[in-house]
Amino acid sequence: LKGRTVILWRDNDDPGLKAMSEAAEILMGEFGTTPSMVDVPHGLPEGWDIADEVPEGFSLDYHVLITSAEPFVPVSDAAIAKMNREYAFIITGGRSAVLFEQRNPKDGSVDVEYWSTGAFREYFANQLVSSGRNQVKLGDYWLASPERRTYRGVIFEPGIERPELYNLWRGFSFEPDSSGDWSIFQSHLLNNVAQGDEKLYLWIMGWFAHMVQKPSEKIGTSLSLRGNQGSGKTIVGKIFGALMKRHYTLIDQERYLFGNFNSHMASTILLHSDEGFWGGDPRHVGKLKSLVTSDTQRIEQKGRDSLQVNNYLRLLITTNEDWVVPAAFDERRFAVVDVGNDNKQDRPYFIAMLDQMRRGGYSGLLYELMHFNLASTDIADLPNTAALGSQKEASMDATTSYWYACLQQGNSLLMSKTAWLDTVKTQELHEDCIAYLNKLGYRRMPHLNVFFKRLHELVPEDTMIRKLVGPDRQSATTLPTLSAARAYFDRVTHMTHDWLDADSEVQEPSRPAPDGEIPF
Repeated sequence: LKGRTVILWRDNDDPGLKAMSEAAEILMGEFGTTPSMVDVPHGLPEGWDIADEVPEGFSLDYHVLITSAEPFVPVSDAAIAKMNREYAFIITGGRSAVLFEQRNPKDGSVDVEYWSTGAFREYFANQLVSSGRNQVKLGDYWLASPERRTYRGVIFEPGIERPELYNLWRGFSFEPDSSGDWSIFQSHLLNNVAQGDEKLYLWIMGWFAHMVQKPSEKIGTSLSLRGNQGSGKTIVGKIFGALMKRHYTLIDQERYLFGNFNSHMASTILLHSDEGFWGGDPRHVGKLKSLVTSDTQRIEQKGRDSLQVNNYLRLLITTNEDWVVPAAFDERRFAVVDVGNDNKQDRPYFIAMLDQMRRGGYSGLLYELMHFNLASTDIADLPNTAALGSQKEASMDATTSYWYACLQQGNSLLMSKTAWLDTVKTQELHEDCIAYLNKLGYRRMPHLNVFFKRLHELVPEDTMIRKLVGPDRQSATTLPTLSAARAYFDRVTHMTHDWLDADSEVQEPSRPAPDGEIPF
């Protein structure tokens, strides 16, 4: 056994703990091998061992339990050893606390809670242990013990081992296996999600492969899947999330994405927002951008000081809303993909997919991601999809929306449907914009100076020149030709528009504009 990896699984009772502790000490003393010991979940019958049948209502995940087994630490006091299985003394946010590892009895996964030392003492105030000739409260006894489990901080660092710090990283939920068959899910990604676009398929696979191969490296891009109900967009996040389910968080309420209390993000690698909550709210722009690109994030828990942790989070959004993310013209954070409908509402198809994943598909997918050639695609370079283009159009500020409509219709004064002019009065142009925005329901209108400053950014340089026209010498501005204005708009938006003929009607937006311009 010398030099081998040894994992011990004890019987679920005190004699089992004692026997396995003695076996561990023999391994350490005789062979120089430090074994790891599985922490058996609560709720199993007294005396239960791994050879017994799993009780009804339990669905033990043996892989999770084995991979999360921690190295055995000899403790002479049985009461302290038992407490150390679930509790640890830590310093977090400059304060002392007790960390409680609450294990899910269904699969053995761990949820971490932080208790104040006062609450810990009160919880165990009715349990006494012998200390010499005296009886003392268990909480006080454990806190004063030199053998208590102690960490001087909490980190979330994939692949890093620092014994003095408690690491929230728990690894993957499956072992990689090249023989695992995930062909149905692979077909779904290629033919439905990427709609047959192999380059886009490689980008999507690369995005998830980077999460697996380099979980502690921030990529700075997010992925949004937009599609009809039943198209199979949400299942994508659930399947990839199952590969590291202790670091996958699925949210379906806005407060879990934008709210103040965000402890669930502290150890999250894949944050999956199902039915995204953007909705054009300018208050959330900064938060979304920070989640995607910031190297750190501040974690806030109720009743405790906030603390700053490294941000390894990847944001996946699945939704059927038209406007998913706030996309700038030179967008570099938000990739948006439209999911096809070839298997929409096809229950047998998705049932077969999940069944295949459970029969080895997850292991096969994990193997593929671990061996995916990240150099085959540039995940920092967003795919230029039509879905991303629609996000850019939806995210336009008021002046840009007006100018885009002018270019679409080929009218320099949109509301009066005036043919394209080479010179237009400044007041008439501004009033025309206000009338158009009023028609669409905008509440805040761009001031004259703001309007023309933005307009200058949307046309070729030196094509808008102020001049005085008419006998009353009114202020006016020159305009570029329609073809030059359209070509320049394509360039600044990084999009290729299918421009309408000059005599065609522009299709106006059907939704009300947001209250105020989006601060890009």
